[in-house]
Amino acid sequence: MTESNRPLEPERSQLTPTHWQEHLEHLQASLASQIQRIRKANDHATIKGSSIEVVLRRLLKQYLPSYFQIGTGQVANAAGEVSPQIDILLYDGFAFPRLAVNEDSSVIVCQESLVAVVEVKSKWDSKALKRHFKQFRRVDAKREGYFEEYGFAGYSVFVVGSLPGKGKLDAFNDQRRSIGLYSLDRGRAYWSPHGSSSFEVATGNALELFMKHLLWDCMHKGNVEIGGFEEAYAAVARYMGWQPRDKAERI
Repeated sequence: MTESNRPLEPERSQLTPTHWQEHLEHLQASLASQIQRIRKANDHATIKGSSIEVVLRRLLKQYLPSYFQIGTGQVANAAGEVSPQIDILLYDGFAFPRLAVNEDSSVIVCQESLVAVVEVKSKWDSKALKRHFKQFRRVDAKREGYFEEYGFAGYSVFVVGSLPGKGKLDAFNDQRRSIGLYSLDRGRAYWSPHGSSSFEVATGNALELFMKHLLWDCMHKGNVEIGGFEEAYAAVARYMGWQPRDKAERI
């Protein structure tokens, strides 16, 4: 076969960082378009917020590793305390059972299974968000022993509108957990990674920044945090009031 009549090889396509950035830009545009329709269809702030929450939760289910379960509901600790309602829960559903599944599909999960939470708002509400963060942190702060070593659940706020100035974020400082605040409309983010006492400022595709920081937090924990299934069972047993089984009883 001569060189001239040799079959042409199919053109090879390559995925580059630029392709992924463009894909995330399309996703953000799609998200913004869906939110715009929600805004026009509903005047009530609560309905707007819950609808935007559903859209973002669906997106996370599609793109985050399936190891991380995505839901809505509350988190509890072994002392019997329960957090306020949380828009989006990211938790380990493989090693930990859910403590409750309600008729509306919302759940209550063990704080030890919790990796991160996200609050979704159409606009920034400083008073409500500070109160929510304070109540959530009080419940999540009571992790014990093994599960405290790897830090506490990340806390993110995804806002369609603008964010406050950086100088007004002191109430959200917490070195024990990753904190992220994101503005879809303004393409702006504040992020304080686990171990940091200050916020980094970033601009650009807010959805990309949100996914980047959320993945960083989740993937640094993953199944390392839960240890073995025995540690998970021991944690759940405290909630149920079950006496731990000694090694002689194990099959």
